Amino acid sequence: MATTWEHSEDIVLQTSWAICLTVKPAEKEGSPCSFVWGGLNNTCTIVGYGQTDQVKLHGHTSFIASVSVAPDRQTIASGGGDGLIKLWKGGECVQTLNKHGGDSVQSVAWHPTSGKLASGGCDRSVIIWCGEPG
Repeated sequence: MATTWEHSEDIVLQTSWAICLTVKPAEKEGSPCSFVWGGLNNTCTIVGYGQTDQVKLHGHTSFIASVSVAPDRQTIASGGGDGLIKLWKGGECVQTLNKHGGDSVQSVAWHPTSGKLASGGCDRSVIIWCGEPG
């Protein structure tokens, strides 16, 4: 049986060319999830479901190509055209990772149980990052 998808008129957000989007699960049972996206305005944006207040994460000097939420549901990784990976927690950049030689980082993804982060870039490499952010 096919599912029919419809948009919600009350949840339409305006942005600047969103390139990537992910869901940030609720930190507490029963709390709403949030959406995280990045795009051409060099900024990651976080918006809670059903809300219009936006948290803007500034720090990249080029577009955001990928965003991913860590298993802890608090840390966000963003990969950008500036070749950097930024780790964000509580609205602040807690660490910057730079091993892609300045080439664009096209993908970031957290392992669901180990807490390791993988990044892929235009330098033709995939890097596995180990450690605790912050």
